[in-house]
Amino acid sequence: EVVLEDVFVSNENVFRAGTEQNVSPVIMNGLIWFELLATASYIGVVSSMVEKVLQSDKAPNLDKMHDLTADLVQTMNSLEGLTYKFINNQFLDFLLNEVLLVRDSIERKIEQISTQSAKLLGGMNFLTSLDTSYLLLVSQLLTFHPPSKQDCLALFEQYILGGASQQVDETTVLK
Repeated sequence: EVVLEDVFVSNENVFRAGTEQNVSPVIMNGLIWFELLATASYIGVVSSMVEKVLQSDKAPNLDKMHDLTADLVQTMNSLEGLTYKFINNQFLDFLLNEVLLVRDSIERKIEQISTQSAKLLGGMNFLTSLDTSYLLLVSQLLTFHPPSKQDCLALFEQYILGGASQQVDETTVLK
């Protein structure tokens, strides 16, 4: 553990999600890319769990396997849709808000998918397979990546009340 004491961080080096006036387009782009890539990484982790279920030697429960696969495809497609909007400079006014809302939804969906996958693989598999227990643990960690849900509530309030734009300058969008 690294603990920093009496360390000064100037205000320009602290990111506070907010309006266009206090967030530069470069920081906004970086945050959006981070959110998209971090979320995609955890979708990849839970995809490994679903794959283990689909390849399991246990008697298949097609109904539950269908639900797992449908939930996984839904999370992938929602993230892919936001990524498409971002890289094509579409509907950028509140894209950060949408990315954070979708990430929050995907966090909950990943938790459900990973838990259901572990159940379908069976209790003995969880106890004897380091791979299964590791994937289950790792799949829960997206929630610990910044920004926290609490930090996003001001942006959410602005989003639902139709506040100021979070416009990202087109010239800085990475392609």
